[in-house]
Amino acid sequence: MAYTVASRARRASLGLTLCLGIAVSAQACSSQPDARSQEDMSRTEQGLAEGQLSKRAWIKKAAEVLRNGEGIGPDDNMDELMVLSEDAILDRFMADPRFGDTMLAFNLYYLSRPAEQLKEPSASDPTRSVYSPSVYAMPQAISGARAMVSGGDYFNIYSAAQPLFIAPMRPATEPFPPDPSVDARTAHFNRIREAIAQLRATAASSAPDAKASACSSIGFESRYGFMITRYLDEAGFDRLVAQAVRESWIAPLAEGDCVDANVTAAQLVTKLDALRDGLEAVMTQAASLPTTANNVGEIATLSVNVPGLAPLSPQTPFTQPGFWETALNSSTNVNRRRASYIWKTYFCDDLTPLAVPSPDGGHSEGKHGSAPECAACHYKLDPVAGLFRYNGKRGRNYEGRTSFLFDDDTALSGPTYEAYLDNWRKDGNWVVGVNKAPNTLHDSWRPAENKLSDMWGFMKRAPEVRSCLVRRMAEYFLGANQVYDGTWLADVKADLKPGTGSSAKVKAIIRKLITSRTFSTSDPEHGKCYDCVGGQCTEGPDKLPCEINSIVQTRCVNCHSEINQPAHLRVKLTGLVQLADGTYGFDHEDPNGNKLTRNQSFRRIMKYITTGDPEAPGTRTMPPGGMDAGEKTILYKWLERNSIE
Repeated sequence: MAYTVASRARRASLGLTLCLGIAVSAQACSSQPDARSQEDMSRTEQGLAEGQLSKRAWIKKAAEVLRNGEGIGPDDNMDELMVLSEDAILDRFMADPRFGDTMLAFNLYYLSRPAEQLKEPSASDPTRSVYSPSVYAMPQAISGARAMVSGGDYFNIYSAAQPLFIAPMRPATEPFPPDPSVDARTAHFNRIREAIAQLRATAASSAPDAKASACSSIGFESRYGFMITRYLDEAGFDRLVAQAVRESWIAPLAEGDCVDANVTAAQLVTKLDALRDGLEAVMTQAASLPTTANNVGEIATLSVNVPGLAPLSPQTPFTQPGFWETALNSSTNVNRRRASYIWKTYFCDDLTPLAVPSPDGGHSEGKHGSAPECAACHYKLDPVAGLFRYNGKRGRNYEGRTSFLFDDDTALSGPTYEAYLDNWRKDGNWVVGVNKAPNTLHDSWRPAENKLSDMWGFMKRAPEVRSCLVRRMAEYFLGANQVYDGTWLADVKADLKPGTGSSAKVKAIIRKLITSRTFSTSDPEHGKCYDCVGGQCTEGPDKLPCEINSIVQTRCVNCHSEINQPAHLRVKLTGLVQLADGTYGFDHEDPNGNKLTRNQSFRRIMKYITTGDPEAPGTRTMPPGGMDAGEKTILYKWLERNSIE
């Protein structure tokens, strides 16, 4: 049996699949051998540009990418496909249920959790496949993929509350000692019932320490999962179900009701009754779960709403295996690893150190890094880290409590916990959120509570997030090692916004990528642009690389189109010119009218876009309207690579 592998689609997008080689015959790639046809003529005979795929090869490549690696199969009629237009072919491929797997694999790639293997053999039936655990760990990836196949809102990938998607039940583990009167799953369910009954009986007893005794067991269960959550796991439930029960239902009892002196033993009994009813609902739904999931539309959800209990669903897209177990915090990095994930994933910003004019890095004096190279990251990292301020070990929410525990088991309490929170408090206000510049919040940041929950609405509004999404799509469908004209990518993402029509917009973006010159090139050259707004990408020693040119034309040329301007504008950025030493650079003069060398010019521009005017320290950076972090990093790195001290 062939299992769907996400990396196969990525390899296809890079043109590495043998079946896409121009010299390979149709018989070598297709399951429907046929005689050499008119469509198999050489590229020259078909009038194709050098290096461009024939239509037949393009169809095979598109099929493999849009079917997550499966490609053309025995049910496809290549002759029928050959007479269709490219749009009609793509419509057919994107209507295929396998396109949902393509989008699921892309979503995992986009969310920085790529799955090498999207599906695996079912434990209960090896002839069938189920989705890998890593898929269920990222519920937002499933939500986005399901929206794509149902015509819904793709921006569900940024929704704060995600359904609890669960895998088909595994075979139950045989209990020890065995119970010959029932099957293994029922035996574990009975043990869950017995555990709840014991907790209830302890709390309902007339003993003066009834609540304390019951809470001792509840606390142990919350920390170690030695009974209820263990039995759920051994009954064959997805790991996420046991975790959700523990985090959503048991932990609040242990950390809320049990430590609240105002909650009586009788009230605790009522809460345990609700927990019992919730677990009965979970066990009842288990009987109706499908045994397989062949496509994203068949992935099951578990929904339990019982009075007195929180809904059994992740409150944010961050699950234990999908985020908290990998983005650990500590008393030294605080929450910066979590903040780094946000910047890298949603802004395409890998936090490359760039010097910025923030003498204290956005912190109070003496805290964290204060050198310019540290400040370059800290002004972005720290305000986002503050959104995670209440999330301690394994993401546990400590808001309203007087103690806090990091993943490295460092504990804070009282004054030390308040001092930790002071990292993000100033004059009674929370200094948290997404900064676009040092000490300057992003225009789209509209906090309701200055908490992590505010992040998800921001994701749907921020244009940089959409730009990053499209850049990741280009990487995934066209190749991670290619470079792209930013203006072309901006044109590709035009009109993309949240709403029920967003899935159609995403399909339109994918259509533009699959019909691009980059995709249609058999072996695209690294570092070369194939798609530019206005037609053919120009090359030459006097031409800026397309990726750089689009940034300069968009952000800089409006003010820097001529050399004969005021002293602080004396650089012409419309293109490169040959300088006196024979190198190519910008026509650039210092305030005294002296021509700058290429290295001097590039170094000066690096300072302009990070620390302001080198001759007037403290002035604002260029351009006045700013540029997003990804653009600045791309431009800075190019200037740095092409200049020396």
